[in-house]
Amino acid sequence: MGFKKLSVNNQKPQDCNSFARALIEGLKNSKNELTFTKDNLKILEQIKNDLQTNTYIPWTSYTATRFSLAAQKNDIEQYSELIARYTYDNAKDGRDLGTSYPPLVQIELASICNYRCIFCYQTDESFSGPKSNSMGTMDLDRFKSIIDEIEDNVPYITFASRGEPLLNKYIAEMLRYCRGKFLDIKINTNASLLTEKIAKVLLDNCNTIVFSIDAADKNNYEKMRVNGRFESVVSNIKNFASLRKNHPRNKEVQVRASGVSYGTEVDKDAYEVFFRNLVDETSFVNYNPWEKIYVLPDNANLSPCSQPLYRFFIWQDGSYNVCDMDYKNLLCDKTGTIGTDISVKDAWISKRVAEIRKLHACGQRDSLEPCKRCPL
Repeated sequence: MGFKKLSVNNQKPQDCNSFARALIEGLKNSKNELTFTKDNLKILEQIKNDLQTNTYIPWTSYTATRFSLAAQKNDIEQYSELIARYTYDNAKDGRDLGTSYPPLVQIELASICNYRCIFCYQTDESFSGPKSNSMGTMDLDRFKSIIDEIEDNVPYITFASRGEPLLNKYIAEMLRYCRGKFLDIKINTNASLLTEKIAKVLLDNCNTIVFSIDAADKNNYEKMRVNGRFESVVSNIKNFASLRKNHPRNKEVQVRASGVSYGTEVDKDAYEVFFRNLVDETSFVNYNPWEKIYVLPDNANLSPCSQPLYRFFIWQDGSYNVCDMDYKNLLCDKTGTIGTDISVKDAWISKRVAEIRKLHACGQRDSLEPCKRCPL
C-alpha cells in the first residue's frame, strides 16, 4: 500500500494494522530511516482533514483508534505509542530501533527554577543546591546551533524540563528564532514571570502554551508550588488572556492550564470552572515520584518504555538524555555536548542511546539506572 495513497476513509476495520504499518513505513526515507520532516508529515494533515469530515471512525483496533484520535489533535504523545509499538515489534525480529532524528526534541532553556514544588526535582539539594554543577541556562549560540540542525528534521519542539524557561534572559530572541520552523512549538511555564512583553512573545511565536498551575485556590496552590504567589500568577494569566483576545494569532495558539494530581485535595471541577474563560482547556497529569526516582526500590516492571523512541531531552549545558525522570543524567554518555562537539543526530543515534532502546525492547530495563526503579 503506497504511503501517499493512504486515507482514513477507505480503511476497513480488518485493515487497520496494515494501515498503521504502512503509515510508519511511509515515514522512511530512501535510506530506510524513519524521518519526521514537515513534507513527510503532510499525510497527517490529510488524515486530520479526513477525520473532520467523517464523524464515524471506521476502525475497531485499539492502535488505529488511538492513532485516529492523535491525528485529530496532532498529538505527538499518541503518535509515539504507535511508533513505539511498531519499532519494538521490529526489535524482536532483530531489526534496528533507531530513527534518524527524534519526532520531539525537548530543550531545556534553564535548569534553575524560582519554585520548589513539593513533587519536583528541585527539592533535591544535590541537584539544585549551591554546590550543584547542574544549574544554569542555555546560551544563545548553542541554542541557535541546535535549531539550525533540527529545522526540517524534527517536527515538534518543547521548551520545558527541569527548570523554568522564562528565567533564560534570551527567551524572546530564542522563541523568535524558532518561528515557522516547526509544526508545533510548545512551552511550559509556571507563569510567575509572565510579563506583558513576554506574553506577546509567546503569542507571536508559540503554538501551544501550558501554564503549570495545580489548584484554583491560594491554600492548595501555594502548598504545592512553594515560592509561588497565587494571586500574582492568576493576575498574569488573566492579563495574558486579555492580550490574546486581540492578538492576530489568537486562533492559532492552544492554551492550557495543567496541574499535577498530587493527593486528593484539589477540586478538579472547580479548577475547570475557574480557568474556563482564561484558557482553552484544563488537564491534570498523574503524579509520579520524580523527586524520589533514585531512592525507589527496584521493581519488577520489565515492559519497554516509549520515551527513548520518540522524545529527546537536551539540557541547558548541551548534555542529553532520553528521559527526564533521570534528572541527574545517569543514563547517557557524558563524553560530548550538543552544540559544542556533537550533533543532535549523532547523539540520538549514538551507541549508548541505541543500547538503552535495545535493553528496553528485550525486557532488560532492570539493568538500567534509574529505569529499574521507574514505576512508569
